[in-house]
Amino acid sequence: MMKDLPVKPPDKSSITDGGLVVHKKLRDRLNIGILTLGNFGNNMMRFLLRNRLPNVRYIAMDTDRQHLAQIKAESFSEFFSEVIGENITHGRGTGGNIDRANEIFESDKPNIAQYIEDLHFLFIIAGLGGGTGAIAPLIAELAKTKNILTIMVLVYPFSMEGERKKEIATKVLEASSRVADGTIVFHNQTLIRHHGDMPIERAFDQLNAQIFDTIQALINLIADSGTINVSLGDIENILCKKESDHEIAILIGEGTGINRNEIATQRIIEQFEQHCKLNTIHKLLLYVQRGEDFKLIDLQRIVDKLKHQMSAQDISIRISTPYRDMEDTVRIIALLKGSKADKLTEEPDILSLPPEELESKIITGSINRKRR
Repeated sequence: MMKDLPVKPPDKSSITDGGLVVHKKLRDRLNIGILTLGNFGNNMMRFLLRNRLPNVRYIAMDTDRQHLAQIKAESFSEFFSEVIGENITHGRGTGGNIDRANEIFESDKPNIAQYIEDLHFLFIIAGLGGGTGAIAPLIAELAKTKNILTIMVLVYPFSMEGERKKEIATKVLEASSRVADGTIVFHNQTLIRHHGDMPIERAFDQLNAQIFDTIQALINLIADSGTINVSLGDIENILCKKESDHEIAILIGEGTGINRNEIATQRIIEQFEQHCKLNTIHKLLLYVQRGEDFKLIDLQRIVDKLKHQMSAQDISIRISTPYRDMEDTVRIIALLKGSKADKLTEEPDILSLPPEELESKIITGSINRKRR
C-alpha cells in the first residue's frame, strides 16, 4: 500500500544545497523524481540518500523484500519504498526471469502510477540483465502516457556474467530506448579496467558517484537559476519536440586542470563526431558548471568551438552558479535537437565499444508527444 505523498516543503524563497539553488517559483512548478529498480537500484538508492539533492522524490522498488528492507531512510519524508509483484514473487525476487516482468508490472501498475502521477521529470535507474530491471521500460512507457519527461539510467552487466545476461540486457536496453525520452548507459566492465584493484565496495562507489554526478548535472540544468539563464521553455523546446522526425542527444564532457575548458570541449566534440546520431542540428543548449574563476572569454571560446563543430545556429546558454568544489574543473552539458542521419554506417554499436570509449556518457532518445 502506498504511503501518503509528502506535502509541499516550507515556504522559503530558495533552498541551497551543495551549490544547487532552487528558487521557490521554479520549485513550485517542477516535481522531479528518481525511481530505482532491483538490487543495483537499491545500492544506488543508498548512495543517493547519503548525497541527497533538495526537492527530489526518491522511490525505491524491488521484487525482493529482503533487499529492499536494507535501505534505511526513516527520517526522510521524500523517500518511499515499495515491494512490487509480491502476489507473484512472494517478495523473493524474479530469479532472473524476465518473462514475469509484464505480469509484475500489470499487477502493481495503479500503485506505481500513484508514485509518479504528479511528476514533471523522472529518472529511472536499473541494472540490466535481471528480471526486475526488465520492468524499467514498462514504467517509462507508463510515464510517457502521463506526459512525464523520462530519462533512463541503465547499467550493463560484466562480461563475466555470461551471454544470457548480455542478451537480456540488450533486449531491455532496446526497449528502453524506444520509450524513454533519453537513455544513459553505464558499463560495469569499465570498473574492472580502471578500478579493478580496489575493494569491491569502493569500486562500485566509483560507478555510483558517476551516476550521481550525471543526474545532478541534469537536475541542475533544469533547476539552477544560474548566472546566464534560459527558460524552461528553451529546455522543453528541445526535449518535448513537436516534429516526429527530430531526436535529441545529450553529451556530457568534463575537464580538470589548467586546460580544463579545452578538455571538456574536446570530449563533447569527440562524442558528437563518434556517437551522435543527429545529422542536422536545429537547436543547441549549452549548460556549463564551473568554479568562481570561470571567465567570460572562457565561455566565448567554448561556444565558438562547439558552434562551429556542430554547425548550430540556434543556441541557448546556461551558466551555473559558482561551485566551491569546482575551482579546477569544468563540466559541459550539450543538449541537442536535430534530424536523424539517414545512414548510420559510421555509428559504432555502443555495446561493442572498448571500455575507454564507454566512459563517455551519451544520452539519446526521441519524444513523440507535447508537454501538457
